[in-house]
Amino acid sequence: MDHTAHNKLISFIWSIAVDCLRDVCVRGKYRDGILPMVVLRRLDTLLEPSKGAVMEEVTFQIEEIKATELDKEPLKAASGYVFFNTSKWTLNSLHNTATNNQQILLANFEEYLNGSSLFTGDAGDGESNICRYIIENDMLEAIVQLLNNKKADDRLGKVQLIGASLLFRKLGKNLGNKNSEFSPEHIVEITQTYLNCSAIERKLDANDDAIGIASQVFNNEDFGCYKVNIQRPDRRKAQFTKAAIAPLRFDKALRETMEYIYSEYGDKVYEKGFLKTINKSVISWCEENDISLNAKAKTKLLDEKQWLKLQETLQATTLLMAEIGETEFNDFNFFKEKVDGVLKEKKVKLASAQKNTILNTVSWYDENAVKVIKTGVKISKDKLAILLENLGCTEKQLPDFGYYPLNKEGGKLGEYITDESCTDLRDAESVPLSDEIHRYFLAEVKPHIAEAPDKEQTAIANFLDKKTTLMNSAVTGKIKVA
Repeated sequence: MDHTAHNKLISFIWSIAVDCLRDVCVRGKYRDGILPMVVLRRLDTLLEPSKGAVMEEVTFQIEEIKATELDKEPLKAASGYVFFNTSKWTLNSLHNTATNNQQILLANFEEYLNGSSLFTGDAGDGESNICRYIIENDMLEAIVQLLNNKKADDRLGKVQLIGASLLFRKLGKNLGNKNSEFSPEHIVEITQTYLNCSAIERKLDANDDAIGIASQVFNNEDFGCYKVNIQRPDRRKAQFTKAAIAPLRFDKALRETMEYIYSEYGDKVYEKGFLKTINKSVISWCEENDISLNAKAKTKLLDEKQWLKLQETLQATTLLMAEIGETEFNDFNFFKEKVDGVLKEKKVKLASAQKNTILNTVSWYDENAVKVIKTGVKISKDKLAILLENLGCTEKQLPDFGYYPLNKEGGKLGEYITDESCTDLRDAESVPLSDEIHRYFLAEVKPHIAEAPDKEQTAIANFLDKKTTLMNSAVTGKIKVA
């Protein structure tokens, strides 16, 4: 790009800033908004052509293989870059659907940012990947040194940490906030410590206070760890009671306000057009009771279709209670079968969300209850071989990865069941890269859980780019830099 074209582009960008940011922020702060947006738009244009392919991959992983965590490698392949965005939005679509409602626009923009692999900071993402790349490619030599991609042979695969904070001499006159410096002797000592590339223990003076220089040499692997999410089976009890199902008349997020409206007006709320007539009185009541509602919540609160849908859910639940009774079930799987049977017999059609709301409302976790079965999986011999290779385990170890063979209970070979996981019991372990994840799991996790030895679930990802996302896996592994 020649100088003239470059200047025109700069003028164009800053003219947008003047038009859009005037009266929003002071002129000196324009760069805080416009520069990041220029970079963001550049990245967005790169991803636009492959957006459809990325969203198809997201749908496949979530709906087809029931992945508990998205596998990034196929998403990178779909985008054509080392980054991607799993949000349904692009900056173009945000612009085209923008309204005067800033809350909705900000929420959509936040969803857009959260969908980008560049703005999530967990292990295996964002800054962690930058650190990981530097160490894996053996570019970090010593913390006191600059990055070096031509390390000496004796330093390959190693990183040296030098602690020289106790080496200083006082300045005759402060330089701003600085009141000390390295002497020439200190610089020589630090340099020699670096060249020796060996461990030095810090010395102690007569008062047992630390003095002098310290040095430690580490392997690259010492700076990283696997992040392994440990998920345990969900165990649920269930029971229909009048007290349990009563809240189904109201939206959980708007329960307090909806309860007030129903107590005041009763079944009139289901009459066509009635809710619009009480708009002002409801808003006034909310203000008096310090209840803040955004535009979306207000619309939902005064939408008669929403009230009727909730009433339909409550009526269906009341029917289920009449047919099944108020017996407490220790086996949620059996309870769910009875619910499905009644709905089918009575020809009651409910959306999946309505049915899940009912089941969640009348059930609760109990460690003594039967495990909740998620689904059955059929794995052919060829796929089983690939699965075992990716996991680095034997067929007998598959229960540790969330796959329980059905043939033990009279099922066919190659058939496995998986359990629903309890999100409240989810935990994470950081496993050193120098360790083996399955060994760590058996030694450090299994002995401390309430489940029987062959019952706990884990799905382990291999090191580096061999990480795999498993169907119905209970635990996924990532790599992060400590």
